[in-house]
Amino acid sequence: SDASANIFAREIYDNGDGYFRFELVIRPLNNGTCEKSLVQLKIPGRHSVSNSLAAAACSYAVGVNITQIVSGLEKMSDINGRLQQYKISETFRLIDDSYNANLDSFKAAIDVLACAKDHCILVMGDMGELGEQSVTMHQQVGQYAKKSGINSLYSIGLDSEYACAEFGGSHFSDKNTLLMSLVQQVEQFATNGESLTVLIKGSRSANMEFFVNGLINRGKALC
Repeated sequence: SDASANIFAREIYDNGDGYFRFELVIRPLNNGTCEKSLVQLKIPGRHSVSNSLAAAACSYAVGVNITQIVSGLEKMSDINGRLQQYKISETFRLIDDSYNANLDSFKAAIDVLACAKDHCILVMGDMGELGEQSVTMHQQVGQYAKKSGINSLYSIGLDSEYACAEFGGSHFSDKNTLLMSLVQQVEQFATNGESLTVLIKGSRSANMEFFVNGLINRGKALC
């Protein structure tokens, strides 16, 4: 969004579901006329706007015109396990970010979850390979989720318990018990006609796809 740059975004808007639209502006290096075009992304997250600008800059540098750039950006879609969204029912939306996790990607995912106007639940597994910083970084996730207005945090894993403690959430030692608690939440919100969004995230070693698959299967049956 730096208007002094040759390629930048302005009028950046969140659609209310974590997907952003913006006006792409390209200012030629020869000080020619600025080119502008609206872009509606199909991949979620404010960080996706920055990534799109990087892709646009690289493309423009090798001669791709703005029409082709916008077409390419708008064709990008969700990637499995990376902020992939499922509208399970009218009241239940699931965000699958189970592929991997670090502190920065956790914060970006929480930002997407916080865009929802629903009751928001973060289901957190451990972030792996953090060494001596692991406890501190897990605590930071809990703090960030709380600051971002997330309603509930459910955690599983040794170090995720530190995030849960910072947030004031619910920690589980058994995957099936956690899954059943989530299913009960989905059922309760469906019964009340209230909207619920659940984000699931953790490192590969946390195997968080267990909860993704469980909620997709049981959520559809319940709703």
